[in-house]
Amino acid sequence: MYASLSSSHVASRFNLPPVKGQITPGADADLALIDVRQTFEVKSRDLLSRHQISPYVGRRLTGKVVQTILRGKTVFKNGKIVSKPMGCLVRPCH
Repeated sequence: MYASLSSSHVASRFNLPPVKGQITPGADADLALIDVRQTFEVKSRDLLSRHQISPYVGRRLTGKVVQTILRGKTVFKNGKIVSKPMGCLVRPCH
């Protein structure tokens, strides 16, 4: 149930093709691997976005992304981007 909230429901909301938001043969293999036991403090310097601002800075959270796989290729691992940029900006459909 919870997996669908962050996978197939999101893919549906953004009107993405059926190869997105699921783990099935022929799908794109886009995965975020999370260590649900890890806790960490959100720090501005660790944010991997253009803006180093977040309402979570200074908060302690549980569950840390340890690896991100895009189309079967590891793009993020152990806190570091390990691949060239790939993919495209996705906007919600209205």
